[in-house]
Amino acid sequence: MTLFKRILLSLFPDEMINQQINPASMFVGLISSKQFFSVINRKIVENYKLNLFDISLDPFEVKVWFGENPSIKVKDIDFYYGYCAVANLNWYRFLSPANITNSLTIALSMSAAPLFSQYPHYYFMNFLFAINLLGFLFAAQIKVFPYENQEKNYKRFIDLFFNFYRLIFEQSAKNIDEKYFQQIKKSLLSNIQIFFTLFYTYQQLSLEFKADGSLQKEFYQWLFYDELKKWTYKNLVTDFVENYQAYTTSETFSTTEKNIINLILPADILIRYLFEGKDIFLITSTIVWEIFDKHKIEEFTMSFLKNGDKLEEFISYITDYSHYKKNFFKGVQKFIMNKFKSSTHYEIDQELDDFISSIGDYESIDEVKIPERIKKESQVTERLINFYLTFLGGFWISRGDTFFLRFMKPELVSSIVWEADISHLKQDALFYYGSLLYSYSKNVFYYKFAYENVRAGKEKFQLPFKSQLREVYSNIFILKLFDENFLATILQDINTKDVKIYLKQKEILTHFKDVFWHKISSMLGKKDTHFVKEVYESTQETLGDQLPFLENVVKYLHEKDISNIKESLYTLDFWIYQYLVELLNTDKEKLIIQYSGQSIMGILASARDTLFGFLLYLTFLEQSPMTPHLETLLFIYVSDILNISEQFQPLFIRIIKEIQRFFLPFLQARNETDDNKNFLHIGLENWLFFADWKTQWQILGATTWEDILWLRGYLKNITYYNKRYLIKN
Repeated sequence: MTLFKRILLSLFPDEMINQQINPASMFVGLISSKQFFSVINRKIVENYKLNLFDISLDPFEVKVWFGENPSIKVKDIDFYYGYCAVANLNWYRFLSPANITNSLTIALSMSAAPLFSQYPHYYFMNFLFAINLLGFLFAAQIKVFPYENQEKNYKRFIDLFFNFYRLIFEQSAKNIDEKYFQQIKKSLLSNIQIFFTLFYTYQQLSLEFKADGSLQKEFYQWLFYDELKKWTYKNLVTDFVENYQAYTTSETFSTTEKNIINLILPADILIRYLFEGKDIFLITSTIVWEIFDKHKIEEFTMSFLKNGDKLEEFISYITDYSHYKKNFFKGVQKFIMNKFKSSTHYEIDQELDDFISSIGDYESIDEVKIPERIKKESQVTERLINFYLTFLGGFWISRGDTFFLRFMKPELVSSIVWEADISHLKQDALFYYGSLLYSYSKNVFYYKFAYENVRAGKEKFQLPFKSQLREVYSNIFILKLFDENFLATILQDINTKDVKIYLKQKEILTHFKDVFWHKISSMLGKKDTHFVKEVYESTQETLGDQLPFLENVVKYLHEKDISNIKESLYTLDFWIYQYLVELLNTDKEKLIIQYSGQSIMGILASARDTLFGFLLYLTFLEQSPMTPHLETLLFIYVSDILNISEQFQPLFIRIIKEIQRFFLPFLQARNETDDNKNFLHIGLENWLFFADWKTQWQILGATTWEDILWLRGYLKNITYYNKRYLIKN
């Protein structure tokens, strides 16, 4: 069984997987790794502007290697995408607006369900849709909390929520009975803890893209960049952007806003596949009640009547995938038993016996008549497993940290990343951001192309191998998003790691202990403040005095954050990054002479995302005889992945070679472990095919920006796939 299958099956509880026949293992046995990778990508792309994969320069998988005619051997396709999927499932909790609102909706459905039991099911369904979709409106700043006074904000929020609840009925073409509506409103407001939970969650969610002053308009121009150029939307979006202060602070929804909303909501509502039709109450009382501890949820929601102090703990609880792994299918079993309980056990057994014994009577499998009850049960189970895998498939992100820091520590972000202002940028920094914007523009083409096809309801569509880029996206708010992403990537170790994989190769463990054990023991023996300073003081030295990095990291990191950092001491990529900044600091040439603090932070973030993967790849190529132009590949990495200007390229090439020499025993052994060798071999064949019989200048001339995007993604996947703990489980 491939590692992809093992990882996928690990999402299901052991007692379910160990059964001889179970729907989970059957389903996993049928799904291909490419299909699952497509599921993850589809959920990302259908709301890409609020996921920030484009800002992270994560490529949409269009091509899988260098060259004008990118292709991959048929036998390697399933393996390739399995490796990429495992890289995504292997690391950090992803607190995107979608994951927060989906988890919030599921958690609060328990408290709300009894209040809707005497009304038609779609009143409850639309209430859950309102909870779910309103989160996107606050994240996208379509609605804001306009007052400094919390009481005023809360009163306005209540009016806004029920106006949005009405709008959901309007959008779903369901007539609303005013008598029912008023009764439901009264009943809900008597359970005010539900709304205080929503109030504090949405307030925090609205800070993920917070912009102040003149930058607010820049934010909307970024969010609707493409729509502002299309005749269909231009007047609509222009009206909203020019009058955003009136629209966003109103508790009602104008015609302009009703149309704007459709531009930022996801193409599909995932919770629709859990809470379906008239079964919604049964699903809540079986599946949802099994997922969470009801008393724990009530304890959290009641705490919000006092203040929002437990919000971080609450979000951590409802986005912990272990609740779903342990309990989801217990609830599914209860749901199935209750849904089909009209049949007695004897009838069910008799029906199955008749079905099995009759199979041999037919000449063709197409003639076999599956009993209606079995057919319905199979359809329901498949729908719920599809929901489960799609939901959990987007729960993690092997890309540093795009939202954890924004949601959990907005004060830390704002203390280090100021409003983007290009006036402070030095010459090399301007080159740096210009290169990033060009890569970003290329990448957005693919996200936008896929997004439009998903919105059009297409199940399958072909992405072009070359982007039809007509202009480079240029917006100050994009620079701010870049800077925030840099910071989050450097501080990725504070994020919770839900899925932990341990490396058990004795050779690596022994060598790791010999090299790093004394250092780790020394660091763990220090008080928290001194520990944090030791971890990040080299980064501050590299940044110079241009950013107040270390002082704010020390100020805002808490016990749980520090505990997560301590876990990362047992990973190779942590020490590779530490060695990089130490070598940069010992060199006489200083980046701060030419680069701004923000762009240096970007260089360090790119290295944290890709350097470990590049070292593994480079070492693998060197171990293969007659691999051509490795110096050229190293140059491409430094100049196009790290975006280092010509003046500093020799410095970085020298440092990378030094890091490779130091970590060579680890790299050589790691390349032989798990599925690394096969994945790296795909990259080797590509480089041989692309670089053979070419001069260095021919290689550089033939390398496109699409190639660079692919290489960045390839190296990220290797890096995050190999973030294994070098310590006993």
